[in-house]
Amino acid sequence: LKVNLFPEKTKEQCRDECAAWRHQYGSKTLGSIAVMGLSKRFWCHLLEYLAIASSKPCAELSRSELHKIVEALTDLRLEVVGKGVFKEEFVTAGGVDRRQIDFRTMQSKLQKNLYLAGELLDIDGVTGGFNFQNAWSGAWIAAHAMNAPAEG
Repeated sequence: LKVNLFPEKTKEQCRDECAAWRHQYGSKTLGSIAVMGLSKRFWCHLLEYLAIASSKPCAELSRSELHKIVEALTDLRLEVVGKGVFKEEFVTAGGVDRRQIDFRTMQSKLQKNLYLAGELLDIDGVTGGFNFQNAWSGAWIAAHAMNAPAEG
């Protein structure tokens, strides 16, 4: 799985923003700073994945650590090997705001040709029937929209 968390920014823009942390945040720890709109929980997991201590002061961020962070933010590569232990894969809350989705096609209103369904959306329900039906119906709508002839 290859993910660019900030497709609207160039790699150089991300590098410049991250490099500025050394001076901007100084003695604050990496885990305590707000990183370009990412949730703190995700950011700390990302640091752990990169083997960078979240307790490290921003001023002590090395050039190689900065490079690892920029690569992860703009070209994160993950291997999907299956699902976790019971319920570890469930999202409990949050997701893409429903106002950003065209529910006739499940396409993002912000990014053309990006279709979203299921747990990616900010729709909460009791685990089981409702969530499954929401995911299956949304996926069906998205698949049909993607397969529809192009308008023109």
